[in-house]
Amino acid sequence: MNVIKARRSIRSFRSTSVPIELVKRVVEAGCWAPSGGNLQPWEFIIVTDPSVKERVVRTTYSGFDVNSEPQWWLLQAPVLIVACVDTKVPKARYGETGVFVAVLDVAMAVENILLEATSLGLGTCVVAGFREEELKRVLKIPRHVKPLLIVAVGYPERTPSPPSKRPVDSVIHFNSW
Repeated sequence: MNVIKARRSIRSFRSTSVPIELVKRVVEAGCWAPSGGNLQPWEFIIVTDPSVKERVVRTTYSGFDVNSEPQWWLLQAPVLIVACVDTKVPKARYGETGVFVAVLDVAMAVENILLEATSLGLGTCVVAGFREEELKRVLKIPRHVKPLLIVAVGYPERTPSPPSKRPVDSVIHFNSW
């Protein structure tokens, strides 16, 4: 619970690079997530090259407006992890339902990544606002692979206070609504 409660969305990073061993460790944590049929449909693209990172960031947008400014703060993060779902096997085995479950699998993998990064003193922030086809072109992602989330990773410049959370008793419904 301590790591879960310590995790924050960090949007300001120190310029200190993140050792590749730590990047591999957080991705390994992602690979320990549960997955439907144990298909493990996740793929992770690690972006550290500044010019590639800039091209990735240019595919992002703020809020719900795909034409808004890119999320430039991402350039501060030493590492961007683009979490993708490989749809080929889940679709072949389970149809469209399999693809839906595979997307959930990747989401659980990303949560593991966030928690392991927090345990290592790293900060993270998840971004879902990007133009998918443009990002696929930048990173040469195959057709059957769908990018889902961009995770910024680095050492936090500052850590915000915890946000308020709904009390657990307000979200629990025993046996019925």
